[in-house]
Amino acid sequence: MKYQILRKEIDMSGKIRVWVDMGNGETQILKFPKKPTVAEVKTEVDRFLSTKEMNKQNELEMTNRQIADLEARKKQLEAKIK
Repeated sequence: MKYQILRKEIDMSGKIRVWVDMGNGETQILKFPKKPTVAEVKTEVDRFLSTKEMNKQNELEMTNRQIADLEARKKQLEAKIK
């Protein structure tokens, strides 16, 4: 994925904050303990995107389990009505 470093600055605690345009209209602020290289920023962007994708997968799996549970409950209730 294409990303662009928008700016870097030091926050009040001395950490480096890097604003990154993620390429999809989303901007993220990443923190680093020292001034990062472009490779370090790329690694953090990749880690962030990987985590985000993993969270989407986990949410999808949880939703599918909930749907399955609700369908089973629906069948139980329909059996009681008959």
